[in-house]
Amino acid sequence: MGLIPEEERVVRNILLLNLAAVYFTSGNMVAAVDLAKNAIIKARETIPLYDDILAVNFMAYIEKQRGHLRQAAKLYREAIQLGTPRPGAHPLPVVDRAYVGLGQILYEWDDLDEAERLLNVGIELGNEAGEGVNSVGGYLALARLKQTQGDRRSALEAIKRAEEIAIPMVSWLHLADYVQAWQAVMSLVQGDLDDAGRWADSPDLGLSLHDVPDFVLELPHLALVRVRIAQGRNGEIIEYLERLRQKAETEERMGAVIEILILESLSLQAENKIDRALNILARALALAEPEGYKRTFIDEGQAMARLLRTALSRGTMPRYVGELLAGFEGQGIPALPPTVERLTEREKEIMRLVESGLSNEEIAGTLFLAVGTIKKHLYNIYGKLDVKNRTQALARGKELGLF
Repeated sequence: MGLIPEEERVVRNILLLNLAAVYFTSGNMVAAVDLAKNAIIKARETIPLYDDILAVNFMAYIEKQRGHLRQAAKLYREAIQLGTPRPGAHPLPVVDRAYVGLGQILYEWDDLDEAERLLNVGIELGNEAGEGVNSVGGYLALARLKQTQGDRRSALEAIKRAEEIAIPMVSWLHLADYVQAWQAVMSLVQGDLDDAGRWADSPDLGLSLHDVPDFVLELPHLALVRVRIAQGRNGEIIEYLERLRQKAETEERMGAVIEILILESLSLQAENKIDRALNILARALALAEPEGYKRTFIDEGQAMARLLRTALSRGTMPRYVGELLAGFEGQGIPALPPTVERLTEREKEIMRLVESGLSNEEIAGTLFLAVGTIKKHLYNIYGKLDVKNRTQALARGKELGLF
């Protein structure tokens, strides 16, 4: 910066933003935030609108990565307003990333219709400006949204457009890696584990769950983690995710921390370590609730729905967890299994005694009931849980967090 004359304010502002980006990707969030804020101040001193929009956009992006969705949305809207000469006018192409960024946040808040509108505007502006990076991000977000809406054909078309733009671009941007990782995640969502596995096991993949990646390669690594969890290969994942989370926490990227905590909880659940899984999930929920995170949980599908049901049955943040579970209904996943509501308090009490290892006779003595009454209760419980014996009832009850 010292080599650039003070009067070259526009050039100095661009360098400020580039330097902020370098600090951000290297993990120095404090320096990145300070430089981005300074860039906004300097841009408004020099008057050029383009610099102002760029600086506000970048600050919004930083806030989104920090997990501050509400502040990021406010800044993206400010950038859109700056880039729209008058109400109803065609926005300047430079606000493409603001539309895409705001669309991604509204998708996270489960406002799918408005998210789709914003993403389409952002993609159109990005194509108009020749901004390949932003167009790729927009198409990937649109693919995710279309998949959520059940429009698989449109999702695949969006992925294809992202791939067409990404492949010719310079390799250090890793856009092609992002596209391929998204394709693998979409395959998992569609139940095609074989296709996702081929991506994960490809000798040309170049990803490893031994080295913690730089920020720019974190998304493909998390996609690989998802595939390994789906394959039942949890052995090395939990330790790896803990190291990845520690790095994200150090860099104050709380959006990534929430996602990593969710994957940790799912991996622990897959190994039947339910108490640890619920503790990790509770941390994710506490971070996510103030900013209104939804799709980050919902998009994990049936396994997350099951874990959230267990969390709800144990009284973990019932209002927020209830909202999240309601979001699963559109995917054909029931928000609450009827068995949670239908088991009576007496039946739950009996199952807790079964879990402690007592026989029917011992349970009858403990509750001052006839053995025949205990048997009748157990018969009713088996029917409600859709099981045939004590062992199955215990396994099902633990899954639902009933005792």
